[in-house]
Amino acid sequence: AIGPSSWTYLAGSNDAVTLGNSSSLYVTSGTGHTVDVTGTNATAQVSNSTVVAEAGSAVTVTGTNDAVTAKTNAAVSVSAASDTVDVVGTGVQLYLQNGTAVTVESGAGAVTQAWGGGSGLAVTLKGNSSIVAAYGTNTVAVSGTGNTATLQSSSVTLAAGAGIAVAGSSSTINATTGATIAISGSYDTVNAGSGATVSVAGSYHTVNASNDTIAIGPSSWTYLAGSNDAVTLGNSSSLYVTSGTGHTVDVTGTN
Repeated sequence: AIGPSSWTYLAGSNDAVTLGNSSSLYVTSGTGHTVDVTGTNATAQVSNSTVVAEAGSAVTVTGTNDAVTAKTNAAVSVSAASDTVDVVGTGVQLYLQNGTAVTVESGAGAVTQAWGGGSGLAVTLKGNSSIVAAYGTNTVAVSGTGNTATLQSSSVTLAAGAGIAVAGSSSTINATTGATIAISGSYDTVNAGSGATVSVAGSYHTVNASNDTIAIGPSSWTYLAGSNDAVTLGNSSSLYVTSGTGHTVDVTGTN
């Protein structure tokens, strides 16, 4: 156990280490450590090890190939794209390198900050989970329902039956079957797959869909390619079919 405001150099492998407030661990040789961070402003210089940021803790992890777990209200910085981050709580703040892999477990949520770019993240959402990754171009894989993401110019892929609400702009959402998709912002593209339900808010979105259900909200613009969709138009909403026929359009609003 490394107490508050203490620095320790460690040589060896497979140790269990606890870091308190403002404490620092520097591993000079060896791997396979398990580091439990209970305080704030901690530093762990480890490689090929496991780091757990407990609820409310804050840690900077340097080194490579570490597996980091972040609990509720933890703040985690990682300096290597080879690290992986598993978010198991809510209110987590992440400072990541380009290309870092992040998994947000069911019911968890995280916000990524712009440090080292934070672009090219490989994010996995597992249901009722959320990510705010508004910096750079990222990829998001989605399973389960009730997920939310704030993204820019990113790529989202949904497993069968998955659901997500995407805020931001210029992202592409790809689904297979039975997806539930909500978009807001502008210039997103949805490839809805079959049996999808799509809700649209904002402007200049493109939806590629056939035999799906689409609701276009107030003051929203949508370009639609496909056939035989059931579309609802709200107040001051606009639908432009660029290709395809056989749609059923139900107008519930004015203008």
